[in-house]
Amino acid sequence: RPSVSKFAVLHLIEHLKTRGATWIDIQTLTPHFKMLGAKEISRHEFLAKLAETQAQNLKLFSK
Repeated sequence: RPSVSKFAVLHLIEHLKTRGATWIDIQTLTPHFKMLGAKEISRHEFLAKLAETQAQNLKLFSK
């Protein structure tokens, strides 16, 4: 049932958006994530996004 995992990823993305997240580190670019709009970024861009996100102190899974 591969569709179940795809649905779970979509649900996770929507949840993270409601908490203010603007990106997800997926580690590996797969065709499925590419279909959802994922793209590879440079290490420099990743580190900048990481620092920016850490400074926001988002509460992704707690109230």
